[in-house]
Amino acid sequence: GRYTPAFAARGLGRHKDAESVEPLLSLVTRPNTPLEVRVSVVRALGSIGDGRAAAPLAQQAINPATDPNLRLEIVSALGTLRHADGLAVVQDLLTDDWPMLRAAALKATAAIDQESFVLVLSGFDPDRDWRVRAAVAETLGTLPGELAGERLHAMLQDEDKRVLPSVLAALVRIKAPD
Repeated sequence: GRYTPAFAARGLGRHKDAESVEPLLSLVTRPNTPLEVRVSVVRALGSIGDGRAAAPLAQQAINPATDPNLRLEIVSALGTLRHADGLAVVQDLLTDDWPMLRAAALKATAAIDQESFVLVLSGFDPDRDWRVRAAVAETLGTLPGELAGERLHAMLQDEDKRVLPSVLAALVRIKAPD
């Protein structure tokens, strides 16, 4: 079935069982593993936090045959793992067509390497989707104020007012003086 292995993977992730990394990875990379199981396995690998999972997960993220929802889970897990093996892949996905994947890739990039995130962000124009711009603000709110303050202040002028709550929350989070 699909639910028993999915729940088993979830349990291994909750217990942070590092010995289960290799068997879990084999489930993710096996093409006939049901999507529900693969998603649970990716979440478990992120919860376990073992860097050995980063490179195989990154390979799955760049595979064009990977289900987009699974790719989204993988990007989130790579951000949770904070391992350098995932950085290039999540940076490549910053320009994906799907706004939710772009937002997840931004958050993962910042989690893996804050300085790289700021550098990459400086070379990008504001995203065309307001949800991604809101995710940028949320992510900037996790950085030190000296790295995020100027960009957040500029984001106060966003044309879509749905971005402003995220910008204001981030300014509060970094304790902006003004």
